Amino acid sequence: MQASMETARKTERVVMLATAEFKAHLTQTAKKQGISVGELVRSRFDKNAGGDEKLLIALTAELREAVKSAKQALREGLSEADKTLAEIRAARESSTKAKSRQPRSSMRAAA
Repeated sequence: MQASMETARKTERVVMLATAEFKAHLTQTAKKQGISVGELVRSRFDKNAGGDEKLLIALTAELREAVKSAKQALREGLSEADKTLAEIRAARESSTKAKSRQPRSSMRAAA
């Protein structure tokens, strides 16, 4: 019984020469799909690659994009929170300074 691609260990190395343009194309295509160049080549040329594996590759790429978007949204949210905290701190400092500048008699009168 022959092992499927999913369970077979990948122990063989394939070395090939390509133009810089072809390599860039492979790299860019793999990056768009969120997979390695090796996985791109395997998915395109393995006779045993079934629909499940192709679906998994597509889902992996989609998940990577979702994670990238979530990280960006989190960074933006944290940045906005930092700005808000800085504004609150500045308002507190200016309020504290204004109170400390008031003469004691006017502070008692205000109380």
